[in-house]
Amino acid sequence: MFDQALSDHEVAAIVGVGELIPPHRERIYTPLDTLRLFVGQVLSTDRACQDVVGRRLSERIAQGLSVSALNTSAYCDARQRLPIQLPETLGAKLAERLELTAPSAWRWQGSSCQAI
Repeated sequence: MFDQALSDHEVAAIVGVGELIPPHRERIYTPLDTLRLFVGQVLSTDRACQDVVGRRLSERIAQGLSVSALNTSAYCDARQRLPIQLPETLGAKLAERLELTAPSAWRWQGSSCQAI
């Protein structure tokens, strides 16, 4: 769902990987993967961690990667490690990007919020 709108590469470019994503070990749940899964979880009708972990397992199998456990603790731990500034910055930068692409007829008196 979320990854269809923005790829990991696009998200990395928006949030500035070096700025907001601390050095980390390569794990099943990398910071960008965890962020993508978390946003998908929030937007999903089934917000259970088990659903997220099951979807990630399906992705890994489809990509030919090793099978991971269905235990939710690794995902929950990875979510806890995400800096709060990461989703905040992503949301703000996405809003700016959307505003810039909106037709001027949709804007208040044809101007952007930054001009006010």
